[in-house]
Amino acid sequence: MGHRLRLQGGTRRLLAAFLALVATVFVDSSSALSLEFLELGSSSANLTGSLPRGDEVNSDPISLPNGFPFSNETESVVFVNVNGYLSFRTARDYTSPPEDISVYTHIIAPYWNDSDITEQGAVLYEVHTNGSQLDAVNSAISQDVGMAFEGVWLLVVYWNSIPTAADSSKRDSFQGVLVTDGTKSYCLFLYHCDLLESSRAAIGFSSSGNFFFNHQLSLSPVPVRLPVATLLTATGTLSSSKHTTMGSDQSSSQIPRGLSSEPLSTLTSAVRSLPLETISSSGRRTARTT
Repeated sequence: MGHRLRLQGGTRRLLAAFLALVATVFVDSSSALSLEFLELGSSSANLTGSLPRGDEVNSDPISLPNGFPFSNETESVVFVNVNGYLSFRTARDYTSPPEDISVYTHIIAPYWNDSDITEQGAVLYEVHTNGSQLDAVNSAISQDVGMAFEGVWLLVVYWNSIPTAADSSKRDSFQGVLVTDGTKSYCLFLYHCDLLESSRAAIGFSSSGNFFFNHQLSLSPVPVRLPVATLLTATGTLSSSKHTTMGSDQSSSQIPRGLSSEPLSTLTSAVRSLPLETISSSGRRTARTT
């Protein structure tokens, strides 16, 4: 049975997002990506599910229609974990968030913390191949990157009021969305700053160990105040809007502009003014190639 979840209050908040395309080039998008929390419970869902009550729990395997290109591989199955991450290929039982997410592989972490839904909270997910959710995501991405994007399916996961294992009074609510057109792939992280109460959460991704990203606010000792949404893609570049900084040393290594409208097939050779060595030396904003 579907779950209809709405934001509380008279009007929904507008979420500003930064765009991250996961590969070898870092660019600055010209405008902020705007998107609201996606609503679950639509009749257009091809698949609906939820995690069982428990501490270290995963979803059943979720088949990804036609696969999800991530780095230089195509993933066909993903698992949702209560601790705020998605793992490809196999279910994981990782608890504490790592200092460096690249020590793991085939993982995307919107907000990874040790969580427990034995008594409270819920983790819900849906797959859509059409409908308003897919239309909204496609429109937001197209507007941000300056070219038409037509995703053919999406997976939305809602970690709803998840208590942390260390302190059940602290709750986190956020969403993760996978979407692809079969060639380009994106993952959106959607947040509400006032709905993130835990600290020391890991935020980022790691594919096969060759491509990874540690957000600068990972493992923050206080609850973070993110610009409330993050969008990652697995096929070309990494970009951030003016609403956030992506690296620990933004002032000394500025992200070059003007690449987000180029075809993704050309982006790996279009680094321009920011050498990969500069990116890697920051230790926080990283994309590596073999």
